[in-house]
Amino acid sequence: MSVLRMGLSQKRRNQVNIWLGSVLTVLLLAVLEYAGLLTSLRGGIEQAIQPFLKGGSQVVRTTRLPLEWIRVATRKYTYVLDLELRYAESAAQLSELDRLRKENESLRQLLEGEQASLSAQLPQRRLASVLSYAQPTISLGTADSVHEGALVFVGGTVVGRVTQTSIHESQVKLLPAFGQADVLLVQTEAGVSGLLLGENGEIILKEIPIDAAIQVGQRVETSGQVGVLPHLYIGRISAVRREEGAPTQTAVIDQGISFYRTSIVEVMP
Repeated sequence: MSVLRMGLSQKRRNQVNIWLGSVLTVLLLAVLEYAGLLTSLRGGIEQAIQPFLKGGSQVVRTTRLPLEWIRVATRKYTYVLDLELRYAESAAQLSELDRLRKENESLRQLLEGEQASLSAQLPQRRLASVLSYAQPTISLGTADSVHEGALVFVGGTVVGRVTQTSIHESQVKLLPAFGQADVLLVQTEAGVSGLLLGENGEIILKEIPIDAAIQVGQRVETSGQVGVLPHLYIGRISAVRREEGAPTQTAVIDQGISFYRTSIVEVMP
C-alpha cells in the first residue's frame, strides 16, 4: 500500500514539474518579448539557420535537375522507339503495297494482252437498225457480209439468229421461237449443260439431269458449237421445273432485255 502511495506521489510531482516548467517557459518568453529580446533572438536564429536553408535548397535543386533530365530523356527515348516502330510498320505496308502494285500491273498487262488477242480472233459485230417487229427484220444483208445463222445481239445478249437474207435486209428468228432444228448448246455458270429452245413464248433450258445443281439467278451462256462461239451471254435462270419421276429437269431463262424494246441491234457476221 505504501509503495502504491509513493508511486502516485511521484507521478503527481512529475505532473507538477511539467506544469511549472511550462508556466516558467511562457513567463520567460513573455519577459523576453516585453523586453524586446525575443525579436532579436528570433532574428539571430533565422540568420544562423539561413545558410543551412540555402544549402538545402541548393541540394534539392541539384538533385531535381538530374531527375528531371532523366524523366525528359526517358520520354524522348520512348517517343523515338514509338517512331521507329511506326516507321517499321509503314515500311512493311509500303513493301506490301508495292508488291500488290506490281501484281496488279502484271495482271493488267496479261488481261490487256488476252483482250487484244481475243479481239483479234473474234469477228467484229455490226450495228443494224430494226426494220420490222411483226416479222423481225434488220437493215443488214449479204452486201454487209451477213449470212444465215449469224447471231443477233441486244445489249450484248444473244436474242436470235438470222434465218433469211437479202442484199440489204435479213429476217431474224428470236430465241422464244426456236424449234428442235434451232437448238443451241448452252451451260450454266456452274458448268451444267443443256439444250436451249423456245416453248410457248418462253426460252427453255431442257435436258438437264435431275441431279444437276441449278439455281434461280445463275448465268446461262453458249457452250460452243458449229457457227456459235462459246461464252456468249443468253440470260439468267428465272425458274426451275421438275416433274415427279422425270429423269431430267427444265429451267426458264429470263434475258432482261427484248428485241421489241430496241431500235438498234448487233450482228456477228
